[in-house]
Amino acid sequence: MYVRVDSTKTTALDDLAGTFWSDEIMADLTFSVRDGALYYAFPRQDEPTPLTPLFRDAFADGELVFQFVRNSGRQVTGVTKHWDRVWNLDYVRKARRPAPKPNEHPARAHAGRGCSRGDARRGVRP
Repeated sequence: MYVRVDSTKTTALDDLAGTFWSDEIMADLTFSVRDGALYYAFPRQDEPTPLTPLFRDAFADGELVFQFVRNSGRQVTGVTKHWDRVWNLDYVRKARRPAPKPNEHPARAHAGRGCSRGDARRGVRP
């Protein structure tokens, strides 16, 4: 006997939010949560599109299906896209960058420390 399960209650949507990368097509795919629903967006897409829950960790937009992949610790590590003639297109979760410190310019938050090659040639030390 099968019992229908509401995927939105068995899946913590915030765990699914983030940006994922496909080496195969060299493109990003972003998921976000808004008003208790999961949305997806491809690069250069104006507005995120809402997804309909199918089953645990799987969501659809018409024939386009996304199935999230988890590791043994139940952390989301990727997502697989199925659509029309494209099946099993894998994306991996991109590492989340730490938030900048208060009063720190975002561009400098992740800048490398030390000197550049040009600085080293001119005798400048870090």
